[in-house]
Amino acid sequence: MKELANDTDDTALENLFAVARQFPLLSADEERTIDAEKWLALTLLQQTMVSDTYCRTYLRAWALNALNRPPRPDDFAIRDQYNLLKRELVGLLQGGGQHKALVRFSKRLEARAARERDNEAVAALKLPACLTAGLAEILINASHPRGIAAALREWQKVWVVSAEPARINANAQTLKRLRKHLAQYYAAREKLVNHNLRLVFSIAGKMTAKGISYRDLIQNGVPGLIRAAEKFQQEKGYRFSTYAYNWINQSIRQSVEDLRGIVRYPAGVNEQISRMYRERLHFINTNGREPDLDTLATRLQMEPDALQRLKQVGNLSVSLDAQAGNDGDGLALSDTLTGGPFEATQRAAEQISLNRCLMARIGILEPTERQIVIRRWGLDQGPQLSRAEIAVQMQVSTEWVRQLESSALAKLRHDVGVVQAHRDYAGNDP
Repeated sequence: MKELANDTDDTALENLFAVARQFPLLSADEERTIDAEKWLALTLLQQTMVSDTYCRTYLRAWALNALNRPPRPDDFAIRDQYNLLKRELVGLLQGGGQHKALVRFSKRLEARAARERDNEAVAALKLPACLTAGLAEILINASHPRGIAAALREWQKVWVVSAEPARINANAQTLKRLRKHLAQYYAAREKLVNHNLRLVFSIAGKMTAKGISYRDLIQNGVPGLIRAAEKFQQEKGYRFSTYAYNWINQSIRQSVEDLRGIVRYPAGVNEQISRMYRERLHFINTNGREPDLDTLATRLQMEPDALQRLKQVGNLSVSLDAQAGNDGDGLALSDTLTGGPFEATQRAAEQISLNRCLMARIGILEPTERQIVIRRWGLDQGPQLSRAEIAVQMQVSTEWVRQLESSALAKLRHDVGVVQAHRDYAGNDP
């Protein structure tokens, strides 16, 4: 690690390594002890929350909104907050493994019955560590919530069932216990992270040939380590380093896929492109010639049409400094581009006209099909949503959304008005 720091002439890296060396590797017994402290702190947090009237009222509002009005992409100004909250709530929402437990939990809080079994009810939710900590931060009214707590606070703005507690805050004793257990949880998580930072350095060092700086690889690997520390359960019998390796590796690989190209593709598409180029190069080295489309498709076990689309995707990035023609002294591509950063003056009017036409023509669709088309392409001036995001909003499966989308597009494809609008708009597209 020290040699790499000297090679990059980066004092910040050496300081980071020096800090990491202060935390020796943990033994198996130490890992079990620290992880037990972490889960005990989370259990005590949950038990404290259900023992206070204010906290119970808030939790009931949270549970009812999760059941009746789950978070939607347009509820958040920052899309990452939606993705983070959806990740933590996925098991509690419709179709999740803990959905029935959440229903029972909300009814128990609503009934205001004896609380002997409240601890069992909240334990049955199997709340993720990150979500439990976020709820606790909201209840202690943290001044600068981050991560899941910030996402929860943003979601609260659109709750259909508001939290109307008997008091404006939990009592002082409850707040003291919440802060204490929350600090214990973060302390235990921090121990697991700090004592395993060198694992991030090791994994990042194996990927320095990917075109991303070593510091960036480390920076993107640490969230994977933190996520592993949150989810690790020592009673399953394996070491934390074994469990954390995949989380760190996945986090770094995702950052490599996001940062290495001009156009961002899903990780699966990038893997297919890499596999295609590897197979092509192997064929050239073996046979001394370029493989044709059918041959390469057979070797990759893909349909030729799918391979052709993949080749087009893999060739989208073109340097603006490249020559526009075969003349080595000719103009660069950037010198041949017309226009500037602003659209043509007529474009806004065209877009408004096209939107008005499409909104009129989709009246031929069934109401559900129409709703999916509008959300899928943002025809209501909202963001364009993925099928998965639409499925969450409508509380249905992604496959159901895909089938209705295909049905709607098949109808519109044969609509005379839509076909004519496409011809007119494509002909006017500068």
